[in-house]
Amino acid sequence: MDEYHYNEKQAKREKMAEIRKYKKPTESLVNKKKRCSENTALVEETEREISNINEAVDTILHSIGKLNKEEAWSIGCDNTKQLFTERLHLLPSIANKLKELSKLKTTFEPQGVINDLVVLDFFKQLNCEDLAKTTLKIIKQKNRSIDLDTVIKTIKRIHVEHLKNFYIPEDVLVRFCKNRYVKPTRPEEDSSYQTSNIHFEFEVKVNPTFSSINKSKSRSSIKQKMGVNLKL
Repeated sequence: MDEYHYNEKQAKREKMAEIRKYKKPTESLVNKKKRCSENTALVEETEREISNINEAVDTILHSIGKLNKEEAWSIGCDNTKQLFTERLHLLPSIANKLKELSKLKTTFEPQGVINDLVVLDFFKQLNCEDLAKTTLKIIKQKNRSIDLDTVIKTIKRIHVEHLKNFYIPEDVLVRFCKNRYVKPTRPEEDSSYQTSNIHFEFEVKVNPTFSSINKSKSRSSIKQKMGVNLKL
C-alpha cells in the first residue's frame, strides 16, 4: 500500500473515531420503557388505541359469527365460504378461523363472555368442552377477568385440587402440558420455585420427581455459592 492510500485510510479511521467519541450512547431498554411510561400523553393514547382495537376485534367476532347461508344467498353467494373469499376484506384462512372462534364464544357464553381471542384459541386447542366450562364457572364465581393467565392457573388448580370434583382426562392433560401457551408458565427443573406456587404444585402433581430434583439442584447451587458442604 502506497503512502497516499495509507494516509487516506488513516484519516478515515481518525474521523470515525471522532464521530464515535461524540455519538450518543445507546439507551437501555429499561430506560426507554421508563422514559416512555413517564409520558402521560403517550400512555393515554396507547391505552386508547388498544381499547379501540379490542373493541373492533370483538365487533368483528360478533358480526362474522352471525353470517349464515341465507345471508350469503341474499347477496348472490353460494355459501359463506364464497362470501368470506369474495366479499370480506380478510384472508379466507383468517375469516374461517374467526368463524370457528365465534362459534366457540357462543358455546361458552352461559359460563362467561370471552372477548379474548387467545383464550378462545387456547380452549379450541385443548378440545375439551367440559374442562373449558368448568374453568369458566370457577373464574366467574371468583369474579375474575377471563384472561389467559387466569385460565391457565385455574386449570392447574383444577388438576391439583380437583375443584368441582373435576378430573382432567389424561389426553387433555397431555395437550395442556405441551401447549405453547402453557409452556412459558412451566418452571424448569433447575429453577427455584416457592412450594406454595400453583405452578410448582402442578409440576409435582404431573411429575412427582420434580420436587426432589428441584430440591437437589437448589442445594447443589447453594453449596456452589457458599463454598461449604451441606448434609443432604
